[in-house]
Amino acid sequence: RLDAFVRGEEVKFVEYNAENPSSLTDQAGLNRVLFEVRAMQKFAARYRLREFDPAESLLRAMLETYREWGGHETPNVAIVDWAGLPTEHEFVLLRDFFDARSVPTIICAPDELEYSNGKLRRGDFRVDLVYKRVIIHELLARPDDARPLLRAYTNGDVCMMNPFRCKMLHKKAAFELLTDEARADWFNAEEREVIRDCVPWTRRVGERRTTYRGQAIDLLEFVRKNRALFVLKPNDDYGGHGVTLGDRAGAGEWDEALAKALAGDYVVQELVDLHTEEFPVFDDERWALQPMYVDTNPFLFRGRVEGAMVRLSDSPVVNVTSGGGETGFFVIEGEATE
Repeated sequence: RLDAFVRGEEVKFVEYNAENPSSLTDQAGLNRVLFEVRAMQKFAARYRLREFDPAESLLRAMLETYREWGGHETPNVAIVDWAGLPTEHEFVLLRDFFDARSVPTIICAPDELEYSNGKLRRGDFRVDLVYKRVIIHELLARPDDARPLLRAYTNGDVCMMNPFRCKMLHKKAAFELLTDEARADWFNAEEREVIRDCVPWTRRVGERRTTYRGQAIDLLEFVRKNRALFVLKPNDDYGGHGVTLGDRAGAGEWDEALAKALAGDYVVQELVDLHTEEFPVFDDERWALQPMYVDTNPFLFRGRVEGAMVRLSDSPVVNVTSGGGETGFFVIEGEATE
């Protein structure tokens, strides 16, 4: 899932959630709720609206990957993550969706799996295809619980979606490879133009020299003096944790955040020019238009885009786990009479 901000014709991609993108099942339900509102029903009667089905695209991508891996029959699928997490409702919806399409599916934690004689199982259920939703560093932090899954994967006895190599692209520092002028020759002219227009300048935080818009700089000194231009982010975290916006921080707060970043594993990224848009917010008695920050995050399935998660927040750190919300997503294709 690419996390992006869209303003008019401009799109800025600020992160690439390549490891375990969530909220695949939210879109259809949110759209159903939206179209229960009378104003939306009138809107839908006037315009042709295209909706999307990320869950269907996910299943198609999983089955294509399984066949490429060498599987032939319909696979038994295990959605694997630790129990009791906030995303569990999504797993239930996906399990029911897969089951309804004759793809047997269970939800289980890594410590429920057993591996012997070349077979990965949860009880009597043989697992052919793992839809890995457990975060890699959280899995590796519990090596005894992870061992059956790791052995089956290492031995090539189970196919895995979101495999371990996706971590390289998931790291926010991967954006440095795109925006570093020293690596511009990795890309052709068209790719360089897209990167320039759509990817903000990003560097791994460290005591180093680099370039910014063609100018040689001392990274720490430049970022310290120009905090209003930048945001600090953990290289590998989620939920908006540890994010500091330079234009919202005082000098002391920014210096503290920069020291923490230097001691840890962080990136510094050029801030995207954020603007609010008005969205209707409802309570039990009335509704009102309120200014909200919004990001639009398209899902990618084997290089194909299908739908997007749209998040709203009154904070420029737009994240559901940090107090934001979601809304529906569709494309207006024209007047209904066309």
